[in-house]
Amino acid sequence: MAQLSAAPGGILTQAQTDSHVGLSNLFLSVVAHDLRNPIHLVKMNADLLKKEIKSKKSAEKLEHRISNIQRISESMGRLVDLLLDASECKTGVASLPIQKRKTELFSVLESAVENYSLLCSKSNVNIRLYTIGGVDFLVSCDSDRIEQVFGNLLDNAIKYSPRNSDIVVVLEKKESCLRVCVKNEGCLLNAQYSGLIFDRNFVFDARSYGAKGLGLFICKLIIEAHGGKIWAEVDSGIFRIYFELPF
Repeated sequence: MAQLSAAPGGILTQAQTDSHVGLSNLFLSVVAHDLRNPIHLVKMNADLLKKEIKSKKSAEKLEHRISNIQRISESMGRLVDLLLDASECKTGVASLPIQKRKTELFSVLESAVENYSLLCSKSNVNIRLYTIGGVDFLVSCDSDRIEQVFGNLLDNAIKYSPRNSDIVVVLEKKESCLRVCVKNEGCLLNAQYSGLIFDRNFVFDARSYGAKGLGLFICKLIIEAHGGKIWAEVDSGIFRIYFELPF
């Protein structure tokens, strides 16, 4: 969070103090929200690992499960570091830290699909990942942050999809960017609100979607910090959400 400039005499005004506290609280809410998904995934992987050990699965299978837990835990650790930064008033939502490096985006999406497929088993929802327009999908991005975005989108899609339906993910190579689309059925959102869902204060109908969340607000912050864009489309109960990352 940017350091506040004190008023003459070294005393912060009430307005500065309120703004400072508001940004700090918002950032804490963002990080706390984003810790929930990986914590749930760690628990699911740990539960499966316990069952696989009892059933004497192959060493390769067990190692794969342990690797998932390690990777997700490392991601959680990085989020906690951001939380500590916020508590020291060094960073905030307005200056979301992004560490870009050349990343094979398909690998990021594939890994997330594998993890979130664990959440689909109870509702018989399938996640299908397709590519269009390329054999490599390299882009300069913060892979941890983009995995956060994609994880939030998959979590929403799983939560609101009807039983025995498909979630379709398409990674497309465009002229100046990579575009990702996540499509699911069962959307009860009116199309006129599709542009508002990224607002921090937007509330879905409680009967259909539960309480207000920060997920899409977080996604918008991250994508825009990469110089990209994110938007949603609703048509006849089909919900599509897109994001683009420039090369």
